[in-house]
Amino acid sequence: MRRYPPVLLWLLLVMAMSLFFGLEPVKAQSTTLFFSPDPASLVMTGSNSVVVDLLIQDAENINAFDIILTYDAQIAQITSWAHGGFLVSPTCLINTNTPGYLRLVCTQQTQPGVYGDGVLLKLTFTGLDYGWTPITFTKAVLSTGDVPPDKVYPALENGTLYTYTPGVVIPTDLSGSFSLQGQNRRGNVPVTLQPGLYVGQGPLSALTDDKLEDNWLFADVAMDAYQLTTQQPRYLNLDASDNKVVALSRSPLVLPALELLAGDLDGDGEIGVLDLAVVAGSFGQIGEALAGDVNSDGIVNARDLALVAGNFGQTSETAYAGWLP
Repeated sequence: MRRYPPVLLWLLLVMAMSLFFGLEPVKAQSTTLFFSPDPASLVMTGSNSVVVDLLIQDAENINAFDIILTYDAQIAQITSWAHGGFLVSPTCLINTNTPGYLRLVCTQQTQPGVYGDGVLLKLTFTGLDYGWTPITFTKAVLSTGDVPPDKVYPALENGTLYTYTPGVVIPTDLSGSFSLQGQNRRGNVPVTLQPGLYVGQGPLSALTDDKLEDNWLFADVAMDAYQLTTQQPRYLNLDASDNKVVALSRSPLVLPALELLAGDLDGDGEIGVLDLAVVAGSFGQIGEALAGDVNSDGIVNARDLALVAGNFGQTSETAYAGWLP
């Protein structure tokens, strides 16, 4: 096997990376870069840390990247980073990790471009002070494995890191159970915690699973007061105007179960004449995502009409007045 001098290998790498910088954008890609967990939580004990994954989704033929991340250096610092395994043994031409700033320009060698989803980078943060900081992309350019390669500008989703002082503000868990009137399915109900009133964490979003009890969970949420809302189509949802505020303390909190009432088809927070009209206008229709299919069983029939008529006149305020989180 022929061996090349290290200087020559380095020159080849520089030439490869020079191609990376002078390319034309690829507009057809839908690649996304984002962080997980988001938000990330870190309780400062002087020795612990939290790992935040930089994920890539819907990649198409990706071979290299030039990424700059910034964050508040007074709140935290990236003490180390590692490749996440998405690219194969990449080599980095630029590796700058200073307080509040990380830039990496890296490429894989003699490998085909990578498709799909995966972890691009693993970032280890340690906390320096109580508070929170955004983790922001100030640059993110990808390169394809084509010859010559092309630039790709992915969609970007910035992240957030919260740091807590032990004994002052600590993360805890909030869970509960939502069900849907008129159907056995309980999964995929959107649940949101609005930003905390004091610490400011959030908004946080989750989906219920299909369990009978404890079918939604917000883990590692800062002690604070949060407003809880739901966003289930065709149902009377917990609205911001209902002011259902959850007070989280040190101990995990399990909220009482709540059944969401069916029939708010126009999403105005009240079950009224317009909702009845929607069911009547599509009565007898069969198919998916029908406007009048209140219970999502694929047909608009007497059951849907009965649900709307039975809840006629209800608002989220009246329907859930007795539910106290």
